[in-house]
Amino acid sequence: MANAEDFNGAAEAPSKSDVQVQLERILASGDLCLPDRARSFLRYVVEETLAERSEYLKAYTIAHTIFRRSNFDAQNDPAVRIEAGRIRRELERFYLLSRQPEPVLITIPKGGYVPSFRANPEHDRTSAAQPARNEARSEGAPKLSVGFIAAVVGLSFLGITTMSLLFRPDLSTETVHNLINEMPPPTVVVEPFDDAGGSGQTAEVSRVLRDEIIVKLVAAGRRTVIATPTGLSTSADERYVLQGSVRGSDELIRLTTRLVRQADGAVLWSDGYNLNQRSDTSIGPEEAVATQVARGISGPLKIASLSPRPTMPPTEQRMRPEHGGGRESGVMSGEPQSLARNMGHAAIPDRPF
Repeated sequence: MANAEDFNGAAEAPSKSDVQVQLERILASGDLCLPDRARSFLRYVVEETLAERSEYLKAYTIAHTIFRRSNFDAQNDPAVRIEAGRIRRELERFYLLSRQPEPVLITIPKGGYVPSFRANPEHDRTSAAQPARNEARSEGAPKLSVGFIAAVVGLSFLGITTMSLLFRPDLSTETVHNLINEMPPPTVVVEPFDDAGGSGQTAEVSRVLRDEIIVKLVAAGRRTVIATPTGLSTSADERYVLQGSVRGSDELIRLTTRLVRQADGAVLWSDGYNLNQRSDTSIGPEEAVATQVARGISGPLKIASLSPRPTMPPTEQRMRPEHGGGRESGVMSGEPQSLARNMGHAAIPDRPF
């Protein structure tokens, strides 16, 4: 737990000003779904710890200061414990959904109300690798999320396609609508994710993530989701393969996913997600990541289903597995490519290592 000694004696601990800035970032984030009382709770315990008064952070003190409860029975009234549990989950969700590693990790360990502050090593590594000129450029420019760019690109393409059909003199408006509505839904094959970590924990997370992603894709509709790709009746031109790998470290488990067009092995979309390792068995983070993946591939699927079917040159040989269970395409080398980068030009062919 963080206290005065942590700030004065630990070289790797964040400064008090860094913690205060991180607290304001969290409270201002749209991803933090907390009522006003819970936000006051979080601010109170963090600022009291920064003021070196963490020894007074007890259930009775919090109930009296935040809940305005003068006669609070901490033994029989779980109100403070329930609110602390909600804050723990929302903090975890905030860090999970953050597109960039946050500089300071603020957590409230179970069994108490004193927050813990740690410098995020992922942020330090990212900052060290970022060129100085990119940092200076990004300070004055607004940052657009991948999802926003995907939505703009997808809607623009749909609008252009629809207008091109409407201005054809040989087609009536009713015919145009029928052509758009009768387009066959894409088929998505969700392959088992690679367990790059080789441990029982990463294997279990890999299985749960795949199951959650299948649930989200089926719930979205307008597509056929295949979990067992044996005996498929659809042609390769109509299929898209969702591939992924899971690897773990001491603090994080990382999922890397990509959407591959099976007809030519082109990578239409790719992204990576971090999951915090925890001692409990809740699958909340896995479900949140599955939602992000399902949303991420929606735009590329819509655009690809409206695009002409790709054709392979006769002289080009594609790699195919000799035995069952293998993939038609390898993993593209390098870091995962975002949708914003891929949609600006032709899809990047999937290449083996």
